[in-house]
Amino acid sequence: MKRKRENLFVDYFKAIKEIDLSDATEYTLRTPLHNLLDSLAKDKKPPHKIIPEPKRDKTKLGAPDFKVKFKEAIIG
Repeated sequence: MKRKRENLFVDYFKAIKEIDLSDATEYTLRTPLHNLLDSLAKDKKPPHKIIPEPKRDKTKLGAPDFKVKFKEAIIG
């Protein structure tokens, strides 16, 4: 059974609240965000793909934390 989207966000915020931000880096918060994005992506028909730390594109500009793909199109 699919979880309600509201519950996914509640879980995300709970996970963040449990992190000691005084000892956190940028990467510390990525796991909860990745889990949230994965859960939201799997809810789509057909499912979207979340790619963490994707390769840079041909221009070698920018370094996204995540790439969101629908079929083969990059949508986020």
